[in-house]
Amino acid sequence: MEDPPPGTWQRPQSRSRRTFGCFMTVLGVVVLLFLLLLWSMPDCSASSKQAKVARALSPEQFQELHRVMTELRASIPEEDRDYQNDLWGDRIPPSLRWLKPAVVRVGGDHQVIRLEGCMDHFLDLRFYRLGEKPGVVERDLSPRIVLVSGEFDRQEEVLWRAEKPVAEPK
Repeated sequence: MEDPPPGTWQRPQSRSRRTFGCFMTVLGVVVLLFLLLLWSMPDCSASSKQAKVARALSPEQFQELHRVMTELRASIPEEDRDYQNDLWGDRIPPSLRWLKPAVVRVGGDHQVIRLEGCMDHFLDLRFYRLGEKPGVVERDLSPRIVLVSGEFDRQEEVLWRAEKPVAEPK
């Protein structure tokens, strides 16, 4: 075999050097993808942008949200009200889409507008007294909207409360 012209010949890389180069390339791609994932993760904390938008709503807007959720719950046949009914995408009523919710949940134990979903915790507007029976431990019978945020530092903040409490059902 002939030698290449002077100045053009390079020593072939050893196998371990090539393996190390491939490993570092793959590691760099994995780190980059992880950083992109972290950057695009939704924020379900009490200080998130969505939480600030919810806090900025007027009492009239909260009252209207409560009215719409009450109507949604009432639209479910009575025998199905104990079962959770999730509304996604186009099934979300137009009167709620301006909030850009991830899901609207009516029926079952909790009536919720989910503003953001984060793996295993959420940023929710939880609605109380939409015509459902109060829970055994529930003492507050007032119609209200509560912002629920966080996971380990779970916070519940009453954003709106109706002026008149509802009488306890018999």
